[in-house]
Amino acid sequence: MKVEKGSYGYRKVYKKRQGAMIFIFLVAILAQVIASKLVASQNFSRILIVMSILTVLPMANLASPFLATFRYQTPSQEEMKKILAFSDRGELLFDLVVTMREQIMPLDYVMIVPGYALCYMPNTKAKVDVGREFLEKNFKDNGASCKISIYKDWKDYLRALDKLSIPRSKEAIERSKRLRNCFSAFRCRRKNARDCRGKK
Repeated sequence: MKVEKGSYGYRKVYKKRQGAMIFIFLVAILAQVIASKLVASQNFSRILIVMSILTVLPMANLASPFLATFRYQTPSQEEMKKILAFSDRGELLFDLVVTMREQIMPLDYVMIVPGYALCYMPNTKAKVDVGREFLEKNFKDNGASCKISIYKDWKDYLRALDKLSIPRSKEAIERSKRLRNCFSAFRCRRKNARDCRGKK
């Protein structure tokens, strides 16, 4: 079963998938280096060395986000079940990791309601104000107005979710779904910006 980004368990699946691909690249690089030592032709040996160097580039592109997210684990099922008790309040996202130039933000849970997102970011030195400003600007630049609240305390986060009202109108539900799609993709393309703004 494919686990989509924003679904529970995504971090675990992502690390397994990326780790397997990095391993394949490493094997390919080692095979090319070893083969370059064994072939009789110097020209062919040089070609193999160049190929091994070129293979490092796509592996590095895979390794960078892999290493950035490696230490962040999927939350426990017991904790996840407590969050699911509020699933009727809006759209839920799990296991997100937002990378910035200044810091990395592991967002265990994100509750999306019309025009608003409540994020839980535990066990990290990431600065809340920097992360909130970055996310709000990113959404605004892509036509999706969304206020961000980031919580580090578990009890405070549960209390904030408990205060949310259950959306009744179809319009509110659709707006939450559109924001969820933008949040899970993180950056909306300009051609899809009207979906983020909630227009038909």
